[in-house]
Amino acid sequence: MKTLFINSMKYPEDEHEHIGKVVANFHFLSIHNEDINDAISLYFALNRNYEQQRKREYLKWMLVPARDGAISLYHYCKMIEFIRNSFKLCPVFRSKVKIDELRDAQKKFQEYFPFAKELRNAVAHSAELVENDQKIDRNAVRNFEMGTTKIVESKTILRSHLDGNTFMYTIDGEVVFYNLTNDTLNALAAVTNQIHSAFPDDLNFHSKL
Repeated sequence: MKTLFINSMKYPEDEHEHIGKVVANFHFLSIHNEDINDAISLYFALNRNYEQQRKREYLKWMLVPARDGAISLYHYCKMIEFIRNSFKLCPVFRSKVKIDELRDAQKKFQEYFPFAKELRNAVAHSAELVENDQKIDRNAVRNFEMGTTKIVESKTILRSHLDGNTFMYTIDGEVVFYNLTNDTLNALAAVTNQIHSAFPDDLNFHSKL
């Protein structure tokens, strides 16, 4: 885990508390980054066991890290937002940060994971999405095709659905998804590295177990 160390004594006293919030937000970003990596790693391990043994319970177990990874993607996204917002009350420190890099990192995340918010809502409110006929009608999808999943003119709800390594849900009449793959881990690493590069060169990033 990467943690950020800032010598706040270099900055005005009235900014110390707010710089501390930047550090705290960065720490939580690192935690959610690890959560996503751990979820996908566990998914990989269960998938290997399924391919070797072909036991149906592994398919069910694979859904557990898939759902956790979906929730953690949303939390990671929110922490980028919180980091950007936490600079408002420490303008001197903010002047040392490459704000454009943070903005670009946030944009990259949204490009890589366009359904982060919708996936979180679908997973967290899975029961509410099918509470009654009206909600089923609103959240169902009628025409969709991806991989081996094909829906043609039939009102369909997908809940914790895996197609290959793609995890899917339906919400608000569309299919939302993310991939449990090395490409996802690489994309997340690229975003995280860009966030690191936004901070001044004299700051220290420490690795912790």
